[in-house]
Amino acid sequence: MMVCEKPVVRGPRKGKSATGTTTGYGRHLRAGEPACEDCRHGHRLRQRRWSEKNPGYMTAYRRKWRAEHLRWEQESTLRRQFDMSLADFDDLLASQGHTCAICGTSEPGGKGYWHLDHDHRCCPSNPSCGECVRGILCMRCNVSLGGFEDDPQRLRAAIAYLQTSNSQPLEPNDD
Repeated sequence: MMVCEKPVVRGPRKGKSATGTTTGYGRHLRAGEPACEDCRHGHRLRQRRWSEKNPGYMTAYRRKWRAEHLRWEQESTLRRQFDMSLADFDDLLASQGHTCAICGTSEPGGKGYWHLDHDHRCCPSNPSCGECVRGILCMRCNVSLGGFEDDPQRLRAAIAYLQTSNSQPLEPNDD
């Protein structure tokens, strides 16, 4: 038997049951049973309303949580999207000398994390199979490859365009 009872009117009302409220959700937890859909929904609504009323607190909370769980979050993303462990990622980055596989920069750019590049012909969308990983790139190189849709012909055409439109010959960038 569930600890909350189905109400005639949904929501918290004196003299009525607690189904569809955070109170009902708490009753389920204390009883050691899974919460019914109405109570889970009511609990989520209350949490969302509180978050909307306290945006500064939630921003600080999320930043703190991400800082404390960054490695876990990276591991989770790598496993889900590329079937790769964080140790494998670190090994690949070390094999590249802790630099971008294209431009050689030691700074990842963007939000401060490296991007794992894979062949989109093999896996056009995430998650990737993990077998088509090509290397680790900085944000600029990753965005650039994406803009050229991994097409070598487009990249050659862009190089030819830059070489003919500049008065000086192009030299590799030594950033």
